[in-house]
Amino acid sequence: MERFALDALRAWKNRRGRKPLVMRGARQVGKTWLVRKRAEPFGQIEVKSGATGRLKSMHQFLAEKKSDFGLRFNGSTPSYVETDFPDCSGARHPFRLLSLPLYLASEARRLAEERL
Repeated sequence: MERFALDALRAWKNRRGRKPLVMRGARQVGKTWLVRKRAEPFGQIEVKSGATGRLKSMHQFLAEKKSDFGLRFNGSTPSYVETDFPDCSGARHPFRLLSLPLYLASEARRLAEERL
């Protein structure tokens, strides 16, 4: 099943004139895992369906993986920030965050590579 889903995403990515990808399905079937697996080359991907929060899980993942770049899909306008966050000891960790609305998901690779 995993290979089938990843092959389907690869085929969508390589299709000329493709439209933005909308993933639908029941809860707990692996939609977020699939997006994260496909986007692994970029580092941490935060997928949220609700309002923008404090990015706590993004911060934890970036610190754990010693990464300084995160990509977030949300309902806001595109943005790029360079900032930092504290870990539990109070040390500051600089990171860059690219936030994109879902309609730009098909451009995520190009936009992220421009920032890396």
